[in-house]
Amino acid sequence: MSLLRGAQAPGSTSFFDRSALLLILLPALSGCPTAGDPDPEPETPPEQASGPCSGAVEDATVGLTYCDERSEPGYTLFTPLYWPAVYLIDQAGSKVHEWVVEDGPGSTVALTDDGDMIRLWENTGVVHFGWTGEEIGRISLETDVGLNPHHSLTLLPNGNVLVVASEDIEPQVAEAAGWIDGAPFAPVKSDRIVELDLATGDVVWEWRLWDHLVQDYDPDKDGFGVVADNPQLVDVNGSPGWGWGESHVNSVAYNAELDQILVSALAMKELWIIDHSTTTEEAAGHTGGRSGKGGDLLWRWGNPEMYDANPDETGISSHMHAATWIPEGSPGAGNVLVFANGYGGEMSAVLEIETPVTADGDYVAEPSGTWGPVAPVWIYEADDLASSTGSSAQRLPGGNTLICEQLDGRFVEVTPDGDIVWEYINPVATDGPAPQGTVFNGYPFEFNAVFRVERLPLDHPAFAGRTLQPGPPLELPTR
Repeated sequence: MSLLRGAQAPGSTSFFDRSALLLILLPALSGCPTAGDPDPEPETPPEQASGPCSGAVEDATVGLTYCDERSEPGYTLFTPLYWPAVYLIDQAGSKVHEWVVEDGPGSTVALTDDGDMIRLWENTGVVHFGWTGEEIGRISLETDVGLNPHHSLTLLPNGNVLVVASEDIEPQVAEAAGWIDGAPFAPVKSDRIVELDLATGDVVWEWRLWDHLVQDYDPDKDGFGVVADNPQLVDVNGSPGWGWGESHVNSVAYNAELDQILVSALAMKELWIIDHSTTTEEAAGHTGGRSGKGGDLLWRWGNPEMYDANPDETGISSHMHAATWIPEGSPGAGNVLVFANGYGGEMSAVLEIETPVTADGDYVAEPSGTWGPVAPVWIYEADDLASSTGSSAQRLPGGNTLICEQLDGRFVEVTPDGDIVWEYINPVATDGPAPQGTVFNGYPFEFNAVFRVERLPLDHPAFAGRTLQPGPPLELPTR
């Protein structure tokens, strides 16, 4: 295991209030400000560039604050949580493209190989934009299917999209499933993973958590069994379990080689892997698919108490966000990367986890029955890395890791040894772009939060035939 303690970027002058916060959910925003018109296509595209790095940016409190030659080139994609726009910036912090949206701020976006923008329409559905910002289509899961999409989506190789969405479980149904003393929440929110065909808007595959429960409370209720003997199922009364009356899955990722799905279940403090090769009918049961296990959990990690296993073996007792597989071509390929919000107390960390997966896509438990590994193979911690909610991490092709710290709107790129080589502070808050020199006071006053960030390579297929023109930085000039 590699344990790293990072440091603030050399010469950086940024600082932020790190007040303890409750989990922040995107509010229903109405009357959102207009961010402006999308960037026009340049008539004569200039040379593509991703600006130079020359160390600390003097007196910068927002935008690019630090960059050195070890930073990996690319374009950084993000959407502010509380401003209706999606931005693509270069290594120098210059805006190279912008999508303006009309549905208010959101949490997660994805860029297709064709250059289209797929955006989670929080609590409603998915919106599909073209490169120049024109709306191609929208899917309303709330209206059409009765589901509440939230937090995360990911693109599939076939052009479809996986979306996290919750369904309402009425109190009498929860009680029938063995919820102790009935359901204290009305209704309980249980998550599904749905696959959408963007062209038709149809749900073509889905997995329901509620189909994979166990309980040892009442033998006359559904799903009665020994929790420790059924680690492939989720204890409806597990600890900490459904403390908010919801499972609160906050990320979804896909592994094409294994045809498996990885999710982070925040309420349970766990990561889960499930089989995507099933039919929807098989996903509702316990057989079928490449794994032969239907929609049951293939692997889980983070909180063994949820299945009555030894918490001292592999437990980390932390809420987690943005779990993803490290892609082929990057160091650690096949391992899982995740942002642990409360790792070891009030601070946060990025964890790299080597799952016990076999060549056939099966997962081998420890002799005790606990799923490993016992500990991460790489950990990044720092005195200035702390976000009690949201946030993300991405392994880059050269081995660096790009981290988004939600509450401060801060992005840092770190080397395998933990050195910061690039730092950027989102300058776009609740009132839009702020001037250079601004020091944000944090939620709920001047909230520049960002849920996740992604670094795209310069040769991403979306950029083919499009030369991105560096413009001004997102922040306004110093007043």
